[in-house]
Amino acid sequence: MRLKHQSLSVGDADVTAAFYVTHFGYAVTKHQARPDAVRVVLERPDHRLQLLSGGSVPETEWRHHLAYVVAGGDFDLLSNVLPQLKAPYRLHPNGSRLFFALDPDGHAIEIIEEE
Repeated sequence: MRLKHQSLSVGDADVTAAFYVTHFGYAVTKHQARPDAVRVVLERPDHRLQLLSGGSVPETEWRHHLAYVVAGGDFDLLSNVLPQLKAPYRLHPNGSRLFFALDPDGHAIEIIEEE
């Protein structure tokens, strides 16, 4: 089983898309704009993320988040450029470092160092 895609309601789909393209290597594969809404589809070889703007943005809930496993060097880079919610990091049960950050719309992102 694999995750087909994740959909997030965001304040500005273009701003949030730029965040995920810059920091997580996504590519924009679809951009649909209507007068009342914007839909941006982002893809990586292993994941698809759909961003929807228009209407209200829901409050962040910790049970809803994106989790990424990254190599040690990338972990260090991201831990220096992303605003962390728990500084500087803590240990995952497997011994890897991890931290949580928020994207521009307040969605939680868990960054886990690869074992």
